[in-house]
Amino acid sequence: MAFVNKIEFMKYSSQVKVLYVEDSVVQSKLTQRMVASFFEVFDTACNGLEGLEKYKSGKYDILITDVNMPIMDGITLITKIREINKNQNIVVTSSVDDKDTLIDYINLGVGSFVLKPLSEEKIKIALFKMCQQIDIEKKYEELKQKELLNTFVVTANHEMNQDLSIIMGNTELSLKLDEVKNNPTLVKFLSKIKNSSKKMADILTKFRELDKIDFIDYLPNTKMIDLHKEDDMKERTN
Repeated sequence: MAFVNKIEFMKYSSQVKVLYVEDSVVQSKLTQRMVASFFEVFDTACNGLEGLEKYKSGKYDILITDVNMPIMDGITLITKIREINKNQNIVVTSSVDDKDTLIDYINLGVGSFVLKPLSEEKIKIALFKMCQQIDIEKKYEELKQKELLNTFVVTANHEMNQDLSIIMGNTELSLKLDEVKNNPTLVKFLSKIKNSSKKMADILTKFRELDKIDFIDYLPNTKMIDLHKEDDMKERTN
């Protein structure tokens, strides 16, 4: 990729938080001017120690760090950050194309390297690819959470439908008994139970339709058990 479109970039970067660690004030300001506006947060630090303190007090999707810095260098910073978050996305900037140094960073799980001098396109290409990966990971996590929620909803819906089926079925049967028909108070109470159960069943149906989950409709298919009959009692117990 030789060019990154601004609109396409911001499609993935607008909710990304970045910490940029660079000891050169000139380079730090230049990089901020090139890419900071693409991100939700673009914090800076002037050395590894300051960067580590900022990292501990915030939450960043991407860490960009220089290699050679005073007080704490890049490899020490990354080593300490890996102890906090082994999955942190990291971009390393360096003016030295040293294979041994690169291997050290690769072993620390660094995802991208950008050689200085930094150009707008070089840093944008590296960050664009990382933002795309972050977007994929976030969507995957959302899908996992939705799947867990769906599983819970399906299970809960199943259990509630079964119990509602029993309540509604036995309420209907009770209302047909002569001793109930002759007792207006019982008819009133059982009718309220019947109506409330029906409303709960309707809510569950609407909830299923709203969430668009493939449910089994248990209410029409579940056998209604007459708890007033001994045989059915045995069947329920077994």
